[in-house]
Order: sequence, then C-alpha cells, then structure tokens
Amino acid sequence: NLMVVGEAGLGKTTLLESFFKSFRDEDATSALFERKETQKVIETRRLLEDAGTRRDIAERAMKAAAETGKYKEAKECEDEIARLSREMASLSEELKVLRAADEKRRVELQTLRENARATRMEMKRAADARDFALAAEKQAEAAALQLECETLQSALREMRRDPTTGAAACAEGDEGDEDHSKKSLTSSTVRVSRFDPFCITVGKHELVVSLIDTPGYGENLNTVDSFDVITSHVEGLFEAQLVAETSGAERDYERLRNEDPLVHVCLYFIAPHRLKHIDVEFMRRLHKKVNIVPIIAKSDTMTTKEKEEFKLQVRETLAREGIEPYAFDPISLRAMEAQDRQEYKPPWAVIGSPPPPPD
Repeated sequence: NLMVVGEAGLGKTTLLESFFKSFRDEDATSALFERKETQKVIETRRLLEDAGTRRDIAERAMKAAAETGKYKEAKECEDEIARLSREMASLSEELKVLRAADEKRRVELQTLRENARATRMEMKRAADARDFALAAEKQAEAAALQLECETLQSALREMRRDPTTGAAACAEGDEGDEDHSKKSLTSSTVRVSRFDPFCITVGKHELVVSLIDTPGYGENLNTVDSFDVITSHVEGLFEAQLVAETSGAERDYERLRNEDPLVHVCLYFIAPHRLKHIDVEFMRRLHKKVNIVPIIAKSDTMTTKEKEEFKLQVRETLAREGIEPYAFDPISLRAMEAQDRQEYKPPWAVIGSPPPPPD
C-alpha cells in the first residue's frame, strides 16, 4: 500500500505511471479486479444483512412484549421472525449460487488465458523452426482464444459495475472508485483516496500494489487539517488491524496474513528549490508510523550544483529535526552506483514526463 503525498502540480501521477508501466502485469491486474464481488452479489449480501438486522430487532421486540404481557404483539413478532428467517435462508442460498456461478466464469477465463498463452508459445516455437504453416495455424488459434478471453473478461467487468454510476463495484468499506478520486483533486479539502489495486511482476514475484492519493494536500491555509486527516487515516488502520488480530471473535488468518491494509510506504514529494515548513512538519508527524521516502520533484528545473546543494539542505534539516526517512539497503545502492557510475544520495531527485505522442 503506497501513499503519495505532495502539493498539486509536482508530477506525482506522471512519475508513478511511468515507473509502474514496465512492471505492470495486465493479466494479473485483470484477475485481481475479477476477484471483486459482482454488483448482484453485493446487492444480495446487503439484503441478507438487512434481513438479519430486522430479525434481531423483531427478536428484541418479542422479548420485550412477552415480559410485559403483550402476548398478541409477541406472537406477531414471532411470525415476523419466522418470515425473516425464511427470507434469509432463501437469500443465503441465492448468494451461494451467484458466487459459484461467478467462480465458474473466472475459472473458465483463467483456462482460456492459459490456453491462449500456450498457443502463442507454440506459434513462436514453430516460427523459430521455420514451420510457417504451423505458425500461421497457431496464430489463428491464439487470436480466436484471445477474442474469447476479451469477450468473457468484458462480461465479468460489466457484472462488477454499478448500473447507477457505471463505476466498478466495491466491497463494503472500500474507499471508492478512481473517477471519484480524480474529481477530488480539485477539492481544497484534503482527503485520502484509495485507487483500485493492480499487480506488478518483478522476476518470479507478483505483488499487489494499492496507490493511496491525498488530493487537496497543501491547498488549505490551515495545514494542521491536512496533517490530521492523513495521520488519522494511518492511525485508524493500525487500530483496525490491532482489533482484527486480537479480537476474541473468529478470525480469518489467511486474510490477516495476505491482505495487510496498513500503509507501507509514503512517497513525499518536495517542490524544487525550497523545503517548506509544511514538508518538515508532515514528515515529523508521520515518520515513526510509516516508511517515508522524500522525493524532490521536477529536479530538471535545477542545475546539477543547485540540486546537490538542495539535497544536502534537505538531509541536514531532516537530521536536525530528528526525522528518519526510510534507509535503503546500502548493498543495493552500491550496486546501482557501480552499474550507473555515479553516486546516489537521498533524497531522490526525479523527473516525471509523459511519453512522447505517436508519430
């Protein structure tokens, strides 16, 4: 879970898009999206929860009526409880059927993807062996399988969209969709917005990445409000995780181990040329709770000498204020220096630019 903080106009989105582009695994990302509940499942689950709430209310009302001698009212409550129990049993069965049908479609799509991938490999092997007739045959087969994949994937995505908004369906408690997050970039009030997760592949390892944006940061005259919103969000995640791990109720250990909701890294973007009070104060508040990586944005607006002097100023200020940014592995840094034949010292200075338009 990667939080991005910084004033507007520093190229945060451009930088992250260019950084993750080479690692992004579109098939794995699609599979991650497809694991979300369908809109029909969400609606049915909410109906089930609503019926359960109404049954609890009816049970309390029946008990109160019986204790006060209102037996006719108690009988009416008892009938309502029986009706709601039947409704809940029916909804539970419907939920099982919906989830099973969706799982069947997902397995079918995964099988199609694997078959398409295997067929493309056969096509490449045939082409390498100069068996062009077989290569053409496998190419046609792969194209047909890919078309089937895209058709089924489109259907699965449509099932996960809210018909009233067109947005992807989110499980209850999610922060919201990406379009809503982008709209909030124009807001003067800071908020924390979590984007849909995606997958990146590095070597043999697959990692699920969730970007957490903080639109409105630095635009409010009262900077304390910005700090409080973000700090409260981070601390709230700690508290929720603590409750989940220590609760006496039944726990889903697999989910606790694999779905860590905490903010793991905060990329803090600093404007070039000047380290502001808001930058220092924010990092002071959060550096004990989150791994902070200070980044000097738009470093191409500075000369090499200005950049080195500014980096030294940032390092000295952080040390003087007792702020501890994340310390990267020195062995990895030395290896990068040997490869690129230059010295790397934090904070990192970056340039984020969109790719050139096609000819």
